[in-house]
Amino acid sequence: MTTGINNSPYFPLPWARAPEINFLCSQIEMRAKIESSDLKIIKWKDTSQEAIKALTTKTIRTPKTKLSLSLIAGKDIDERIANAGLSLIDKHLSNVTIVAKK
Repeated sequence: MTTGINNSPYFPLPWARAPEINFLCSQIEMRAKIESSDLKIIKWKDTSQEAIKALTTKTIRTPKTKLSLSLIAGKDIDERIANAGLSLIDKHLSNVTIVAKK
């Protein structure tokens, strides 16, 4: 996940409840960081549309059982996942698949 062209996602998100603790960078910055780490990028694919499809084909709800994602991620995880999907749709976030090698 990277920042999108609009760069102000809807919070809370699965990895950050507030902008102050959001660690994402742009795809350009991500590529530069990977390449400066002496890694060679083999494949770079923007998979934002696939992520949007996965998040919007059905309503994502975590099970409300004792042992579920909400136990670790918090009771607001459904809202945070929904915000990630909305942020992808509105181009505040982008999803990228990267394969790199040393």
